[in-house]
Amino acid sequence: RRAVRAARLNVLTTGRAGTAVRNSALAALSKVAPSLFLRGFDGVADWRPPGGPSGADGDGSGAPRKLAADHTRRGPEENTP
Repeated sequence: RRAVRAARLNVLTTGRAGTAVRNSALAALSKVAPSLFLRGFDGVADWRPPGGPSGADGDGSGAPRKLAADHTRRGPEENTP
């Protein structure tokens, strides 16, 4: 619903005068109360897909999962008598 409202605001300000008014209003609002301006995007910009975080290890970082060190395997230099 909020995205539709933002799209309607964009349609209403397609002319030069409307764009100038919109830009001036947003600039003034962002200087006076920046958190008030950003609060309007809460339902749109903070959306996350359902089902938990994505990524290889499940923490959402997207980094590959680190494997535990295998201390039983030895390199060729350690296998020589």
